[in-house]
Amino acid sequence: PVIRTILLRFVTFVFPAGAVWALLPLIASGQLGLGANGYGVLFAALGVGAVIGALGLGTLKRHLSSNTVLAVAAGLFAGALVGLAVASTIWVAIPLLMVCGFGWAATVTTVTAELQLFVPGWVRARALGILLVVFLGTQAIGAAIWGQVTAELGLRNTLLICAALLAVSTMMVA
Repeated sequence: PVIRTILLRFVTFVFPAGAVWALLPLIASGQLGLGANGYGVLFAALGVGAVIGALGLGTLKRHLSSNTVLAVAAGLFAGALVGLAVASTIWVAIPLLMVCGFGWAATVTTVTAELQLFVPGWVRARALGILLVVFLGTQAIGAAIWGQVTAELGLRNTLLICAALLAVSTMMVA
């Protein structure tokens, strides 16, 4: 039951948060009017935020519990998605995507570490394998769903729906 809870918490974050990865080309070209170079800059902003998250997570974990880190990461990500939904320039999108990268790295790292700490050593590799299947499967299925939702409701509405789902995720782990 504990492992299922960890995986459920992970899915409730990855499903809506993964929309950023799936929809970033549309954000770059359709919403911000950027070409390939602009898309590269936005993608780099996600990476910079993830590096900051990875480097700062140790300090954060000394002051906050894992549940609090997960709630903060999801809350920050949700707020950044709301900002991205209305962003009209690359200069607004860059810091918002850095926040998304931070939230992504903090969540993936925290969940992976918690799973490894919980399961006994003899089954750790299997548990990590299951985590990877859940992680990548959720991203793949989510990308298809978010693409369809975007086709039906538009990019802004899709990002707002994802933000709302992340807010629910925040309440699940708080």
